[in-house]
Amino acid sequence: MRRWTGREPSEELHTVIRDVRRRWRLRLLLRGAAIALAVGFGIFLLSTFGIDRLRFADPAVTTFRVVLWGGVIVLVSLFIMRPLLRRVTDQQVALYLEEHEPTLEAAVLSAVEEIGPDTPPAQGLRRRLLEEAVERARRVERGRRIDRDGLKHSSAWLGGVATVVLLMTFFGPGFQGTAGSLLLSPWTTADAANPYAIDVQPGDALVPRGSDQEIVAFTRGFETDEVEIAVQRGESETWERFRMLPVEEGDGFEILLFDLNEPTAYTVESEGVRSPVYTIDVADLPFVDRIDLEYRFPAYTGLAPRTEEDAGDIAVLRGTQVLLSITPTIPTHAGQLVIQGREEPIPLELRKGAFSGTLTVESETFYRVELAGPNGGFVVASPDYLIEPLDDQPPAVSVSEPGRDVRANPIEEVYVEVEAEDDFGIGAGWSCASRSTAGKNRRSRCTSRGEGARRTCRVATRFSWRSSSWSLATSSPTTLRRPTCPAEAGGSRRPRTFTS
Repeated sequence: MRRWTGREPSEELHTVIRDVRRRWRLRLLLRGAAIALAVGFGIFLLSTFGIDRLRFADPAVTTFRVVLWGGVIVLVSLFIMRPLLRRVTDQQVALYLEEHEPTLEAAVLSAVEEIGPDTPPAQGLRRRLLEEAVERARRVERGRRIDRDGLKHSSAWLGGVATVVLLMTFFGPGFQGTAGSLLLSPWTTADAANPYAIDVQPGDALVPRGSDQEIVAFTRGFETDEVEIAVQRGESETWERFRMLPVEEGDGFEILLFDLNEPTAYTVESEGVRSPVYTIDVADLPFVDRIDLEYRFPAYTGLAPRTEEDAGDIAVLRGTQVLLSITPTIPTHAGQLVIQGREEPIPLELRKGAFSGTLTVESETFYRVELAGPNGGFVVASPDYLIEPLDDQPPAVSVSEPGRDVRANPIEEVYVEVEAEDDFGIGAGWSCASRSTAGKNRRSRCTSRGEGARRTCRVATRFSWRSSSWSLATSSPTTLRRPTCPAEAGGSRRPRTFTS
């Protein structure tokens, strides 16, 4: 019989039981952590997706915060805390060891039942029982191989889940980071971190009573084709909804609210994103009631001045001088024209309750009227009106008769009929014949037709040449000239001509 050496067999047996219990709990902890991390991250992803779909609305953020943190508490309690706090007796550990190591033949379980916290050192047969149990435990590596594979598998699962979480964190959708910061930071407000918003111009505003107000909205963080505005007028409890139209240039949407006679609240909404509620207050401020325009065309056109009543937009020949007569809704002492692209406004002169001013059309731009308000400063008193210069086109000339090459004898007259058309009018025309002599320069003679005639936009004239007085060359060009006037000599532009 081999003599026992080393620690007391009861102490060593307690060490074996404690090690088995610790590895069992570690395996359960790793497996529980992997499950809790996987399920918790799944809840996190669903919560971020839900917040994004609901456009970071405050109720949605609050709800998903409760779902996420509640889920985390439940997962940690079930899969981490419960295994750690579970009380496992030595007998249960011994039974667990015996079930996984049949070669022990219940020796460890029998030995554990013989020892206790206050049991005196074993002697005789009882000591021999403990020594036998320790010997058998040593043969099975003190129970280490029971949970060896389980620890490897649980560690692998936890590492794999952690790797997926890290990859999704760094390479996941863009909204995940923003929504995740809201979920993990309960003290952060949704408005501060919301990547989706609608910027509205002018926001809160004060406008003259009875005027119109343009509202422009820009989406931020998302793209859409439909934007709506909800409007509440005065004390009405009804919100009217209107669809906003895309602006001609840019990414915004616009709408014009007409005839604002009472305070108006409005908000803009699209794809579940809503702007704050803004207010347009109205006051008895001066506003433009009527604009009359008088056009003074360039001198070379020979056109008489023309008046357009109750107008606004200006589309006229480039270089035209425009005289504006502006009637305000209420009396005021000063006004000015603000032209886009021009640093200094054009002051308006007050005459008999109306303002007058002059501008020259040179390039495409916009203008608006500003009038002096009650506080002495200028207020916007009109929408932006378009200034569009029109380019002068040359006249179109055609020879309708004979319309082909003609051979004539010295005594024969050649009849020519010319038709001309112009956008502003035709004042004079003439036909030119030319001949070339060998070794000499080309010589021309022009015959005037219609000089000083009534200016029309379309004319047809007939005249004749006697070939005996002038030998025609191979071609006879016909030229039309724009109307002329006495002031043309000092003008900056010359009449436009065109040759058939």
